[in-house]
Amino acid sequence: MEETKQRLKVYCETSFWSYLTGRPSAVQKTVYWQSLTRIWWSEESSKYDVYVSQHVLSEASDGDPELARRRIEACKGMHVLLTWNCKHMANRFVLPKTVKVVNEAGYSCPAIVTPEDFLKEELE
Repeated sequence: MEETKQRLKVYCETSFWSYLTGRPSAVQKTVYWQSLTRIWWSEESSKYDVYVSQHVLSEASDGDPELARRRIEACKGMHVLLTWNCKHMANRFVLPKTVKVVNEAGYSCPAIVTPEDFLKEELE
């Protein structure tokens, strides 16, 4: 019997969806991030189990920020958290604090990466 590999669970945070579905931008960095997000979605997403939480849907529809505790709970069991939030999440200075908070809450912290980092890993 052939052993089936477990697919990675990828949680896409609000900023991911914003860049995926946002109007085309005139800002160079935003254009680049939108492009990478669309590439990841069209070429890579089918390889993974992709998740979004009700908290992300609520935030996207009403603009209210998510609470950290709810984000942590929504990511329970995820392998990867995909985000463009480089100020508060995918940031090498913030990440150790995030891992500590998640671990202290009794969860295992997923890898927190941008679509750009994710695509680089896939290409290597």
